[in-house]
Amino acid sequence: MRFRVKFNLSNESIPKDKNRVILSFLKTAYSKYDMDYYKSLYEENQPKRKSFTFSTYMPQAKFLQDEIIIPSCSFDLEFSSYDNYDSLMFYNSIVGILNKSIDIKGNSITAKNIINLKEKPIFNDYAKFKTLSPISIREHNGDNKKTWYHSLETEKGKEVFLHNIRVQALEQFGDQTKYDLENLKLSVLKSKEVRVKHYDIVIPANLAIIEIQAKPYLLDYFYKAGVCSQRSSGFGMLDLI
Repeated sequence: MRFRVKFNLSNESIPKDKNRVILSFLKTAYSKYDMDYYKSLYEENQPKRKSFTFSTYMPQAKFLQDEIIIPSCSFDLEFSSYDNYDSLMFYNSIVGILNKSIDIKGNSITAKNIINLKEKPIFNDYAKFKTLSPISIREHNGDNKKTWYHSLETEKGKEVFLHNIRVQALEQFGDQTKYDLENLKLSVLKSKEVRVKHYDIVIPANLAIIEIQAKPYLLDYFYKAGVCSQRSSGFGMLDLI
């Protein structure tokens, strides 16, 4: 399911690391609504792969070196999840704190409304997507010193992208999907590399238009859960075009 939330700010400045701000807000919302659910996401059995993602829309925002200036003091969040339970918990958590200010990093953030967005069905063995949040392609080998970030514009980046989404699909659907994943293909139709501040580092990522060839149920999963690395931290959200 997919939702849009309208937020108001008490002042026009937020940190450049905006995804971290959103995550802090979501963690507060989840913990106030259901602490057991919050712990299942962020404390127990870590790291836990999550089948949801989000993106932000900040009209007329100015991106400075260390902060983002939003003259309207408002922005939109889009949230998408493949799992209906996660969708329900998100919706109920946001409704529970509507019109209540949450203080985060020198600002007060208030969720003003939430609406359910209509999702688009997928019937073909291919789909064209545009990114709503940058795609992060992380190659992680169990050691933070052996973590690399790749660009979607390189052959290595495409290879790691396909590897990552295969792993995510296998975790979601199990070994019965192995044969279908052998035929997974990626075409990058348009791409722009961007630098994104994420916690204390700046990582390369890509805004892009891509085409993926796969079975419709896999395409539906990528559309709803997002693709590649750090989805639940605000990367890899897609829209069907």
